[in-house]
Amino acid sequence: MLKLQDILFEKSIGSGASAEVFKGTYKDMDVAIKKLRFSITSETPNPIKEFKREVSTLMKVRHPNLVLFVGACADRGHVMIVTEYCFGGSLFSLLHEKKATVPLSNKQKF
Repeated sequence: MLKLQDILFEKSIGSGASAEVFKGTYKDMDVAIKKLRFSITSETPNPIKEFKREVSTLMKVRHPNLVLFVGACADRGHVMIVTEYCFGGSLFSLLHEKKATVPLSNKQKF
């Protein structure tokens, strides 16, 4: 588990129904911080169970084409998943929006 005091939040880079994502720093490393919002809804009846499942999966997956799992933090009401930060914007933006700065072939997009 990561310590909250070791995570520096810099700016919000995305938001969804269950989390907000920030660019930040963890021990001199650029990271993406997924800060979970907890509300009991029909889509997520047990958010703690879902958090544990996601962390468990990320701990097992290592692949050069996937972001690296750095760690998780559940401290003082803050529940976060920390991964390496990928410069250049979101995958959605890269694949679907015309403002992407990284040229991709159709094979790479697939």
